[in-house]
Amino acid sequence: MSHLPHLIAKLENHAEWVKRLVLVGQKSWHTPLQKGGWSPAEVIHHFHRWDDFARNYRFIPFLAGRATFTAGAHAKFNEHSEREVRDGLGKEAIIVQCLKSRYALIETVEKLREEAWEQTLTIGDHDLSIHTYLQGVIEHDRHHREQIEQFFSLEQQGKLPMVNITERCGEELPMNLLLLADPEQAMIERYLSGGLGFLAEVEGTPVGVIVLKDKGHGLFEVMNIAVAEQEQGKGYGKLLLLHGIHVALKRGADRIEIGTGNSSIGQLALYQRCGFSITAVDKDFFTKHYHEPIVEQGIRCEHMIRLAQDLK
Repeated sequence: MSHLPHLIAKLENHAEWVKRLVLVGQKSWHTPLQKGGWSPAEVIHHFHRWDDFARNYRFIPFLAGRATFTAGAHAKFNEHSEREVRDGLGKEAIIVQCLKSRYALIETVEKLREEAWEQTLTIGDHDLSIHTYLQGVIEHDRHHREQIEQFFSLEQQGKLPMVNITERCGEELPMNLLLLADPEQAMIERYLSGGLGFLAEVEGTPVGVIVLKDKGHGLFEVMNIAVAEQEQGKGYGKLLLLHGIHVALKRGADRIEIGTGNSSIGQLALYQRCGFSITAVDKDFFTKHYHEPIVEQGIRCEHMIRLAQDLK
């Protein structure tokens, strides 16, 4: 029986856990787990470095026929993680990097044939199978996850909020939430058809929604993302956006796009913190396609700001 599905599930479970760390407060995110040690920010960033290393300097060369390697320079990777966090790399950007690296690794591992699992790698003075090497990656994940979860417990923060995000068909998504992000119901109904909808709930109460569209050729677009007004400011919007990126990665997307109004200052900041870059301005989009004027924070919403990020 193939080991692959079981191991892939563990690698993906780690990505799911990392994504939810966006709900951690900034103080806890940057507080050392122990005196003189790393913060959660540095730990999560180094996952990204190590997944990149495993993919580019172990699995890709192995697939090309190489089986002997020098030992990795652990200290160098760790120093890079410390430096980038100190230089101000934000929480959302760190988590997005981690998700991208993990799914790039998974995509490469999935190319291994069954008979390759017990083939031997020689790394420095050690011989080990591909299966054993990947088990080491999973054990590394588990070790640091336990460290971070114990730290949160000692801080008396308890567990992260239990936000349940499930895929729903269009008619199951609360229209009152969708309308918070897009006041034109006819527009919403058009993109719900054929879209991928997800509902976020806390203790059974809907707190937010996100709708994605697979536009083909490796391109996904976020069509709608909204959080209930009474639940805003708790990180649920960030979590939903990261969930959208996560879904696109799992489905093999190369690129993800999102659009928002010129008046949506908070959304523009969030999307850029999560790795999106402005690519275009669709002038007069809202004045042409929406019947009623939209005003946010005293700013007339007239133009659609288009943003995108590459996932590979």
